[in-house]
Amino acid sequence: GIQLLISGLLAELIMRTYHESQKRPIYRVRQVVKPSDIK
Repeated sequence: GIQLLISGLLAELIMRTYHESQKRPIYRVRQVVKPSDIK
């Protein structure tokens, strides 16, 4: 149980470090939907 928790936290730390080392945003916005466009 505790090993699974620790490995999950370690994986999260590694992924955050990886994404911060890349000088680009993690997410991209494909389309912005305005409230007037929704029916």
